Amino acid sequence: MKFHKFAYQYLVALAGATPAFTPTVVEETRGFGYRYLAALAGATLAYTPRLPSNDEFHGRAGVIGTETPDQPANRTPKTDRHPKSAPHPWHETDLIGADLTRADLRNADLTRVNLTNADLGDADLTDADLTNADLTRANLRNADLTRANLTNADLGDADLTDADLTNADLTNAKPTYAKLHNANLTSAQLIGANLNRANLTRAQLTGADLTGADLTDSNLIRANLTGARLIRTDLSRASLIGADLSGANLSDANLTGTHLTGINLRGANLTDTHLPDDLPEVKWSDETEWGSSTEEIRAHSIEESPGHYILNPRGRQAFSEV
Repeated sequence: MKFHKFAYQYLVALAGATPAFTPTVVEETRGFGYRYLAALAGATLAYTPRLPSNDEFHGRAGVIGTETPDQPANRTPKTDRHPKSAPHPWHETDLIGADLTRADLRNADLTRVNLTNADLGDADLTDADLTNADLTRANLRNADLTRANLTNADLGDADLTDADLTNADLTNAKPTYAKLHNANLTSAQLIGANLNRANLTRAQLTGADLTGADLTDSNLIRANLTGARLIRTDLSRASLIGADLSGANLSDANLTGTHLTGINLRGANLTDTHLPDDLPEVKWSDETEWGSSTEEIRAHSIEESPGHYILNPRGRQAFSEV
C-alpha cells in the first residue's frame, strides 16, 4: 500500500466519512511511525504491537513527554524505580508554575523535578526527596519539609517564610536570596549550602550544621543558632544583630565586616575565627573560647552576672579584634 493512499484513508477515517480500512498484515519491517498512524486511524490491526526500542522512544518517537501508543506522555511507567519512597512518581517531571497549594506530597519522589515558580504554600513535603530539584522562585510559605532531602536543590529567591525544615538535608543546596524569615531549620544539614543574601531573620537554626556554608551578606538578625556548627562558614558582611550563637562552633569562620551588635557568644568556640573590627555589646561567658588571651577582652567588658559578661557595653570605648 502506497503511503499517499494510507494517508488519504487515514484522513477519511478521522472525518467519519467511511469506515477505517483494515490492514491485512503490518509486517515487522513497517516503520514505527506507520504503525503509530494506523493506530490513530482506528484500524483493526492484524499484528501484535511490540514495545518500541529505547532508540525509538527517545529518538524517532520524539523526546520525553511525547505521546506514543505504548508510553503515554508525562506518565511514569508502572515499574516505579523507587516504589517504597515515592508514592508520587514525578521523577524528573516538569511542574513549572504548578498550583500545589496544600498538596499532600509526603514521601514523594521529586528528584530533578522542575518546580520553578510553583505554588507549594502549606504543602506537606515531609520526607520528600527533592534532590537536584529546581525550586527557583517557588512559594513554600508554611510548607512542611520535615526530614526532606533537598541535596543540591536550587532554592534561589524561593519563599520559605515560616516553613518547617526540621532535620531537612540541604547539603550543597542553593537558597541564594531565599526568604527564610522565621523558618524552622532545627538540626538541618546545610553543609556547603549557598545562602548568599538569604533572609534568615528570626530563623530557628538550633543544632544546624552550616559547615563550609556561604552566608555572605545574609540577614540573620535575631536568628537562633544555639549549638550550631559554623566551622569554616563564610559570614562576611552578614548581619547577626541580636542573634543567639551560644554554644555554637565558629572555629575558622569568617566574620569579617559582620554586624554583631548584641550577639550572644556565651560558650561559643571562636578558635581561629576571623572577627570584625569592633564587637559592640557582645555577650560572652567564661566558657567562651576566644582562641587567645581574654585579659584585654575582660578589660573592655562588664560582668552582667557571675561568669557572664558584656563586651564593649554602651558608653565604653570599642574593643577591636585581638
